[in-house]
Amino acid sequence: MINEYQSQYNIPHESKACELILCAYSNIDKNLEINPTVLELCKLPDSINVSQITELLNDYMKSRVSFYRETNRPPFIEDDFSEYFTAKSSNGCLIGGGNCAMDVKTSFNEGIDVACVIMKNKCSNEKSLMQNFNSSGVDLDTLFKDQKDIEAVNLFMIRYFNKIQCIKNEKNLADCYLLIFVTRDKDIFLICLKINLENIHQVVSGGFVKNKQASKNIIIKNFINPDYGKVTLYKSKKRLELRLLSNILKSEHAVKVYSMT
Repeated sequence: MINEYQSQYNIPHESKACELILCAYSNIDKNLEINPTVLELCKLPDSINVSQITELLNDYMKSRVSFYRETNRPPFIEDDFSEYFTAKSSNGCLIGGGNCAMDVKTSFNEGIDVACVIMKNKCSNEKSLMQNFNSSGVDLDTLFKDQKDIEAVNLFMIRYFNKIQCIKNEKNLADCYLLIFVTRDKDIFLICLKINLENIHQVVSGGFVKNKQASKNIIIKNFINPDYGKVTLYKSKKRLELRLLSNILKSEHAVKVYSMT
């Protein structure tokens, strides 16, 4: 079955992700509860100087704070600046330059994917984890049409694994993290999620999202603790997206780095 799946969806035979996922294929339980997750909430890496980020943010906001106050908008950081601040505060360098899976390489040889989101009520706006991949776009349409949610999730997990593993190898990265600047009301927090590729085989489909138009999106389970976020595979966007939940800001690992007083 593994060889057939690899051939059908153009998966390289040497793919470690294919081995991890497909060997567990016959044992998938869609009712599985919390298992080890791909994204694990953790403390900020020691390579990041929080005081320096706070200082950089305060300087950045000085010329912008009147705008946010007068327009009654929450403070927000432009992506390029959040990446720059992360590189500066970790004595690292920017390695993004386009569609690279990681934006920063720290002085400790860690890879960091930097994102900025706004927390609205109980849920944030989206952070894209995996964009449309041309080689499998048509296959994904077919899988949605045929109601094959398990196969669609496996296909994306294989691609996600390879995406992160390739940048780790290329840039000689020890570990990879997702660092998110989260704005809530007048405050900005830092949330860090470690990317555990070894848990990719735990990810399963939670079924299609129930709405009037069936088979549009797929719920992803075991990618992140459901108390902290949710991951969805979207048919129309051909994209895997993460949204954080407000509970994550109550964690001991959430660090406030700016407040618009």
